Amino acid sequence: MVDNPQQERTVPDSMNSPDNADDERGVTLGARATATAYARGAVGGLIVAMPLLMTMEMWWGGFQIPAHRLIVLILVNFGVLFILQHYSGLHHRKSTAGELRAAAAAYGIGLLVSLLTLFALNIVQVGSDARDVIGKLLLESVPVSIGASVSISQFGASNKVAARRKDVEGFGGAMAMALAGAMFFGFSVAPTEEAIILGLRTTPVHVIVLLLASIVLVHLVVYAVEFRSERVSDRRGRWRLLLEEGVSTYAVAIAVSAFLLWTFGRVGSDVGWIATRDMIVSLGLVTSLGAAAGELLI
Repeated sequence: MVDNPQQERTVPDSMNSPDNADDERGVTLGARATATAYARGAVGGLIVAMPLLMTMEMWWGGFQIPAHRLIVLILVNFGVLFILQHYSGLHHRKSTAGELRAAAAAYGIGLLVSLLTLFALNIVQVGSDARDVIGKLLLESVPVSIGASVSISQFGASNKVAARRKDVEGFGGAMAMALAGAMFFGFSVAPTEEAIILGLRTTPVHVIVLLLASIVLVHLVVYAVEFRSERVSDRRGRWRLLLEEGVSTYAVAIAVSAFLLWTFGRVGSDVGWIATRDMIVSLGLVTSLGAAAGELLI
C-alpha cells in the first residue's frame, strides 16, 4: 500500500525544527528567569529594608514629610532604579523603554512589599487615613525598591555585555553609579534620629577628621575599582582619572547626604549652618562609602 503524500505534510516542518524547539525553550527559560529574578528582588528588597520597615522615624515620616519633598524623593529614586537597570539588570539588551519598565517594576515591587509588610506589622490598617498610608508606602518603598533592584541586577551581573557596559561609560557613568550607591547606603541612616545626634555631637575637629577620612576612603575604593578598569590604559591617565573621580565621587556623596537630610527635615532654613554642615559631613561618611563602592554594588 502506497502512503498518501498529503498525509506526510499534515505536520508543518517548522514544528519539528530543532531551532524552533530551542526558541520555545529560550522563551520558557527567559520567562522563568525573569520570574525568579523578580521573586529574588522582592526577598532582597525585604532583607535590605527590613530595619527601616520597623523604624519609627520612617512611620512618622510618612505623614510628617511634605508632599512636595516626597515627590522629589520618588523622582530621584526612580532615577536611581533606572541607573541600576541600565548598568546591570536582568536583561542587558533592553532598550531605554525596557529599562524604564524594569525600573517601574522594581518600584512596584517596593510598593507591594512595603504594603504587605506594614499591614502584617499592623502599622497600616484597614480604615487608616489615606494620606498617612500613601506617605508611608512612598517612603518605605524607596529602600525596598533599591534593594530589589540591586538583587535583580546581581541576578544578571554575570553577563559579560552588562559588565562591559560599566567599563565603557566613562566619567558620567561613574558618577551615575556613585549616585546610586550613595542613595543605597545613605537611606539606612538619614531617616533616624542618630543622624541629628551625630551632627550635634561633632566638634570642628571631628568634622575635619570625618571629612578627611571620607575623602581618603573614597580614593582608596576608587583606586581599587579604577585600576582594574579598562577605561584608561596609560599610567598618567589613570592617576588623573583617580583624582577626578575621587573628588567628584565625594561631591556626589555630599550632595546625596544633603538631599536626604533635607527630605527628612533635618536641615533647612530653621537650622543653623554649622549644625547643617556637621550633619551633612557626618552622614557623608556613609554616603561616600556607598558612592565609592557604587560600581561594585551594581
